[in-house]
Amino acid sequence: MVKTKSKVKEDFPKITIDVAISYLKKIAEKAEGDIITYDDIGSSIKKAGGNLARIIGSLREFHLIDKAERHKEWKITDLGQRIISKDSESDKLVAFLNPQIHRKIWETYKRTKPSSDVLTNYLKNE
Repeated sequence: MVKTKSKVKEDFPKITIDVAISYLKKIAEKAEGDIITYDDIGSSIKKAGGNLARIIGSLREFHLIDKAERHKEWKITDLGQRIISKDSESDKLVAFLNPQIHRKIWETYKRTKPSSDVLTNYLKNE
């Protein structure tokens, strides 16, 4: 049997918003103020290499962290700080809808959860 490459685009976060927030809380514990190094992110969430890069990418897609001024440093965004300190559902929704694909699905399906088949078909055709 020949495997075919999936046509589903991969420009979406690789972790859920809940996992992202749990990582963010661990990262914040190790951060100096709102700044943290790449290596400290890795040690705080016990990830390295490609896995760490994908997680950092996802945190950025949710707008929970962003690049700091210095090389290999990250900062926790204002949104990330609010989520950590208030654990607000409205801020969590804002973060969840930051990735464009999440917002498009939210708007297309009028805030209802589509079935897996419908969602897969949507992603293949989008």
